Amino acid sequence: MQGCEIEKKILSLFALGKSYSQRAQHIEDFYCAGFSKATINATT
Repeated sequence: MQGCEIEKKILSLFALGKSYSQRAQHIEDFYCAGFSKATINATT
């Protein structure tokens, strides 16, 4: 998956009001990839 696609997904989860832990869990479950809190926060 390209970085741009992940950023769009993180932003869409943020827009839906998902917490950091919910966003991180969704990405890990769906894409089998983990991201640090700093990475997710830098995106949003």
